Amino acid sequence: MEEEKDYFNNLANNIFGIKYLYPYQRLVISNILSSISASDGKNNDSISGQIVILPTGYGKSLCYMLPAVVLEKPTIVLSPLLSLIKDQARRLENAGISFQVLAGFLGKEEKLESINNIKKGKSKILLTNPESLSAFLDFFKAQKNVTADGSYISYIGHLVIDEAHTIPEWGETFRAALLKIKDIINTIKPDCVTAFTATATPLILKKIQNHIFGDNQINLITGNPDRANLFYKVIHTLSIDRETYSVAKNSKKPLLIFCNSRTDTEMTARFLRRVLESEDIFFYHAGLEKEEKNNIEKWFFSSKTGILVATCAYGMGIDKPDIRTVIHRNTPQSVEAYLQEAGRGGRDGDISEAILLFDAAGKKQKNNFYREKDDNFSRMVQMLDYAENNSVCRRQKLLSYFTDETPVCSGCDICSKSLAKDPKPQPHGSAEIINLIKHNNRKLKKKEVIDILVGTKEEHENSFWYRMSNSYGLLSDWQSNYIEEAVDKLETEGKIKKGKYIWKDIYYV
Repeated sequence: MEEEKDYFNNLANNIFGIKYLYPYQRLVISNILSSISASDGKNNDSISGQIVILPTGYGKSLCYMLPAVVLEKPTIVLSPLLSLIKDQARRLENAGISFQVLAGFLGKEEKLESINNIKKGKSKILLTNPESLSAFLDFFKAQKNVTADGSYISYIGHLVIDEAHTIPEWGETFRAALLKIKDIINTIKPDCVTAFTATATPLILKKIQNHIFGDNQINLITGNPDRANLFYKVIHTLSIDRETYSVAKNSKKPLLIFCNSRTDTEMTARFLRRVLESEDIFFYHAGLEKEEKNNIEKWFFSSKTGILVATCAYGMGIDKPDIRTVIHRNTPQSVEAYLQEAGRGGRDGDISEAILLFDAAGKKQKNNFYREKDDNFSRMVQMLDYAENNSVCRRQKLLSYFTDETPVCSGCDICSKSLAKDPKPQPHGSAEIINLIKHNNRKLKKKEVIDILVGTKEEHENSFWYRMSNSYGLLSDWQSNYIEEAVDKLETEGKIKKGKYIWKDIYYV
């Protein structure tokens, strides 16, 4: 055992410059090698495999890259995103490990070359996705060496399924190819299958096992999902744009901002470029051209001061170690997604902030959208419960969905500022707007509310009356459009109301 430990430690050091393998990494690697050794020449009707759940930054990729070097048969790595495949390719290239890529952006001849290089043993690893691999299943059917007694030796040693939580999350909604992985396994019949993910609640874990392994008995390796170097924080806001600007301006860089749509990434990046007067800000999403993605990835990977605004297309497997702040402009659809994306920060082990901007007005819309989808609705409720919580340690609340263990908080806004004494903190600007309307019930239009609170300097017939108000200029550090957004949010939440008076829309409480 000690000889094997030293062997793999030396291998990791020589190839990847990593001096020591953690116990769970050695366990995963040992399971892979044992499964492959036990399956040679035997009937492979049952799947030999494992599910590995380890936090981001804990070296999951090393668990399959390292054994791929010593295995006689090739390893196939299935990934859900092109950006993840490219990041894996970069790491393998830096380590000097021969690999092939099979993806949609390649031409037919290039795809055939990749397959043939794997067939001839010229490369150890094939990086691909379910859609691309499905198109070449006939090739793998022809590679099995069937013996007279019906036994065979599989052509593929190890099949790796990376970011396995996306199988139920995406496969059951908009990407059906992810649900065909079991068919891929039954066709390829690899000696061993390993599914990796950083996050999985009991519900998602059960679905992963069903979609990949069915009723087969497998090994389950789980690590503590806590990332002690992440400081968790939730900011309740009435103006997402204003809070994005404020946090982006004052937080440590490099900084990553997650948005829930391509349009929002572009608009947010352009907005921040304007208000921060900086050109060191770009957006990233799946709709960009290949060259654009490559240029942005290279820029952000080396940047020390940059801000990248991205969809979840950048969220998985991109191994930039020194991201100091991760901001979510929108509440993610599940705690799994949030923990995964927040985990992009601090992969070098240094302190990083994970900040969620929470817009309570959007809660009703999310509930309506998910109401008919039981599993997704319950997971969205968990995420909203985390966002609305203001009495329990953020870290404990978030991790309670994954484990029964109670972590010691190493940093969150509630524990550090004792916000538990204020169970219902109001977003900045809420009290100022509500009090102004309350003291002027059924008197003010939206523009009048905005002018008073911003402290308008415009001269018109109501200027003197505005300046006499106790609320005059209370939100002078806000732009008018931020106050307008906040008024609309408070109306949506039902905290203020709007009615007609002499053909005017006026507000009241």
